Amino acid sequence: MISCYAHNGDLREGWRMFEQMSIERACPNEFTLVTVLSICPKLGDLEMGLKVEKFVEDNRLCRNMIMSTAILEMYVKCGAIDDARREFDGMAERCCCMECNDRRLCLEWEIE
Repeated sequence: MISCYAHNGDLREGWRMFEQMSIERACPNEFTLVTVLSICPKLGDLEMGLKVEKFVEDNRLCRNMIMSTAILEMYVKCGAIDDARREFDGMAERCCCMECNDRRLCLEWEIE
């Protein structure tokens, strides 16, 4: 449902459903969380993304490459470059074909 709302542009309703899941103590899977993380920058709301990241940490959910990449992308798109760098540096696994929309940022990270 959250994905349907997000893909149809009803981002606030998708976020509301995630919050309802949290209230009802339903544990969303990785795919749901990645979708919710993609909603945050579209709404321009870093605080939402931080809530999702805290949810992942509090529930000790898998912080694999997919989840870390979604968190990284959320930070970048919300303009939190220092947080994105921290996430990137902390990634246990990196894929050389990760999408990077800001070529200057990618080059800077590759040089270091």
